[in-house]
Amino acid sequence: MKRLTQAAFQKAKTFVLDQGSALDQRRFEYHFEAGSADAVLAALASYQNDDGGVGHSLEPDIRTPASSAIATTIAFQILREIRASAGLEKEIEMNLDFEVAQQGEDGSWYPNFSWGDQYPETWPTVRREWQARFTVDNLKALRDFGRIK
Repeated sequence: MKRLTQAAFQKAKTFVLDQGSALDQRRFEYHFEAGSADAVLAALASYQNDDGGVGHSLEPDIRTPASSAIATTIAFQILREIRASAGLEKEIEMNLDFEVAQQGEDGSWYPNFSWGDQYPETWPTVRREWQARFTVDNLKALRDFGRIK
């Protein structure tokens, strides 16, 4: 069984602390250096939009300040990762309202990135697969926060 050496771990740590976003730096500190959940939450708050969604490139492939279902779902994953919810009722409710409102007529949640015109032969398949992934992720978040009737 292969294991990561301490030297390799230190290289990874240096990379995250030198190159990572403030959020990823705080997440690293939380998981590996007894950092606080509050520091992660403060970094995550910078991605929140007034419409209740999350954007600002929280998902690095979606380089837009606009809220998206995937970025909001990633925010929920981070909240669960650090076991946070107390004191965040307003923000979580806004996020959940945004997620519910983003569901498409066909029951799915759509990707809001648009590189499809660069690869027209594969985009329909990719879009459908992302829709399925987003739909499962959104349903999990809505269920976990008691928002499915």
